[in-house]
Amino acid sequence: MNDTFAAAITAASEIDKAAGFEAKDQAIDALARGLLSETRRGLAFEEAVKAAKGFTTGARNMLEKRLKELETPEPEAGEPVEYSEQAKQAAEELAAEPSVWDDFDTDVGLLGHRGEQQNRRAVMLACVAGCLGEPLHLIVKGESSGGKQDLVGSAVRLVPQERVLRIARLSAQSLSYYGERYGDISGVLFVEEIEGSDAADYSLRVAMSDHKVTALTVRTENGRNQIEALSTNFTASFITTTTRAAIHAENETRVFDLWIDDSKKLTQHVLAAQAAAFQGKGPTEDERTAIEYKWRAFVASLEPYDVVIPFADEIAKRFPADKVRARRDFPKLRTLVVANALLHQHNREADAEGRLIATMDDYRAAFAVAEKIIAHSTSGITD
Repeated sequence: MNDTFAAAITAASEIDKAAGFEAKDQAIDALARGLLSETRRGLAFEEAVKAAKGFTTGARNMLEKRLKELETPEPEAGEPVEYSEQAKQAAEELAAEPSVWDDFDTDVGLLGHRGEQQNRRAVMLACVAGCLGEPLHLIVKGESSGGKQDLVGSAVRLVPQERVLRIARLSAQSLSYYGERYGDISGVLFVEEIEGSDAADYSLRVAMSDHKVTALTVRTENGRNQIEALSTNFTASFITTTTRAAIHAENETRVFDLWIDDSKKLTQHVLAAQAAAFQGKGPTEDERTAIEYKWRAFVASLEPYDVVIPFADEIAKRFPADKVRARRDFPKLRTLVVANALLHQHNREADAEGRLIATMDDYRAAFAVAEKIIAHSTSGITD
């Protein structure tokens, strides 16, 4: 039993003796935090109840409510940023480029990431898609120490950080409870490792499919139990990493798998980049910050649009239909095309209804990313 939990046990015995609501609430909070500090919370809870003499039903209900509140992940997103004129100017120059991908690859390389060109482009497209209401979900797979976190971070760092929710763990009901306190989940939800979201497996599946997750809970007010529905709208791109070869089958069909390049050649490039950093070579901290803020200002300038794909019927004709999951894979390919069009919206025309018109360049960029990701479904598609 750790010191925090031992202190919580002491606090538990004071809950029902506390004079006044504020003192009782403080005792509840101390106990709840102590319970969460134990890895075996279920056992800890029963130990606390046993140790707290006269622990009433009302106090127990207060404790359960506080535990749920504490389990809800605290947002790690930063405050909205007012970008400097220099960053805005750099973003405008980037927006004027026919394609931003060469700049993206160059800048990510300057920031220290090597290789994985199509994978990091996929992560960037997912980030942009989530920020503009067209979520695209990714799982980065590979061996331990393969650079999965670095791959995701290479793109996530380039979008406005107030649009990124980066957390280590989701509890079973945290997504449902999130909306009550913090509002909708949009932009990017980055769970660092999939083990951190195992408890929320079903909630995530519903959120990715329905863009909303709801749970019924019972609250006690004035001695009476009341059923309440808690909901959170979910339009974020969910991104996580894993060393597992496969995840829950129903979740697998809702995401794109990205496999880390574990080749010797890339490892040599990574070692060379690390050596250069150890020697003090590469951009200064101010130069690195300028690169990040240029991209963040650029992404912040993008607006959500409906996007039409005039040649979608031609893609559909060539998309293999022999597997049922093609019904989900085809919309994913569509989202990649849409995301690329949104990323290049400053250079895309609009139709009479104000919708952006995707071009073949958007399809080629999407195909380059999707070719390996859904190879088992795209064998009949060509660029």
